[in-house]
Amino acid sequence: RSEKNPWTRDKLLVCSLSIQHPALSLATMLRLATRIPRRPALYARAIHARGLAPTFSFFEPPAEEERDKAETAAVKNEQRLLRLNAEAVEHHNVGHLSRAQSLFEQLVDGRREHNGELHPHTIYALGWLADVCRRRGDLAGATSNAREAVSSARTTLGSAHADTLGMITNLSTMLQEKGELAEAEKLGREVVKGYRKREPDGCEDTLSAISVLSQVLLRRGKA
Repeated sequence: RSEKNPWTRDKLLVCSLSIQHPALSLATMLRLATRIPRRPALYARAIHARGLAPTFSFFEPPAEEERDKAETAAVKNEQRLLRLNAEAVEHHNVGHLSRAQSLFEQLVDGRREHNGELHPHTIYALGWLADVCRRRGDLAGATSNAREAVSSARTTLGSAHADTLGMITNLSTMLQEKGELAEAEKLGREVVKGYRKREPDGCEDTLSAISVLSQVLLRRGKA
């Protein structure tokens, strides 16, 4: 009944406050009583500021405390993902590709949940996964992951970014291995053009892109 009558409810809350915490002024108790259903943190701050124990039944932890817990959880999750990434790369580098693929798949899922689809960490994890799939002979899985990485990188980093160009090069190479030469050539030309805008022709990235494109053109009889 008191919940349906705000004034009755407020009087009950004021009585409870006055019994539990006599150090509070009547004006303060009235303000808190009318706000507690919507702003319980106000009551908590007032009690803590006076060094009193929070025994009121409607007490809720301050918003700052909940935020600190969330931040701590986020830090722990990031540390877990960094360890997972390091372990996956280690297995990749020593040729334990089955284990590396499993770990990178977990990493991609974790990055998507923790950082989102378009975050650079998620994009780079997809790039690693695509490379592992390619080395294991799964060109369908490799190109699927590589396409997703390139698409996200274009959105997040921009098409002219060096990392995006590197991912496009990898995708072009995978498409060439699959025999999809027309698309491989198109992407190869985009990469060469992009690197030439960023650096002189004699730079290593540009020369590597030209080499990849030349292989495609040779297979298409255009070299």
